[in-house]
Amino acid sequence: LINTISFCFMMNEVELKFLEIDVAAAIAKLESIGAKKAFDGDMKAVYFENPAKTLREQKQVLRVRQEGDKAVVAFKQKQTSELAQVSDETEVIVSDYQTTKNIFLKLGFTVKKEFVKHRISYKLDNFSFEIDTLEGIPTFLEIEALSEDSIKEAVALLGLDLADGKDWNGFAVKEYYDKK
Repeated sequence: LINTISFCFMMNEVELKFLEIDVAAAIAKLESIGAKKAFDGDMKAVYFENPAKTLREQKQVLRVRQEGDKAVVAFKQKQTSELAQVSDETEVIVSDYQTTKNIFLKLGFTVKKEFVKHRISYKLDNFSFEIDTLEGIPTFLEIEALSEDSIKEAVALLGLDLADGKDWNGFAVKEYYDKK
């Protein structure tokens, strides 16, 4: 596994989601403010639970994701925030999605959720704008920034209403639409 690690970083991640967006209008707005497309394709992700079944109760997430030809392991620890979803996140780029998944399974972790989604990513300065489409869920926009002030700035750049943003993780979005 040591030889598969090519890059590791830790950051404070602040996210806000806007549900049921008009994709064409969102892309037009992103391009009008100078955001550059960074990715357009399918992503697969697997979320794990540890053998003690304590990750969720401790507000932690362990994920392996395949984005194009890049595989990434992420560990997130949710922080308290009234405005947005805030997490301390550590990521490591690894060489192989399936091998990394198998290592976690052999260590006793279980798959909590596995899915494929289509993502269109745009970048502008320190902002990431992710347009996500998953089966059974209307397309939504996720804005990522490094601070709550930056999230407010990104929302304003797009002309969105901060009050319409959801501080939900992906599981909460799915639960919301499962109940509709």
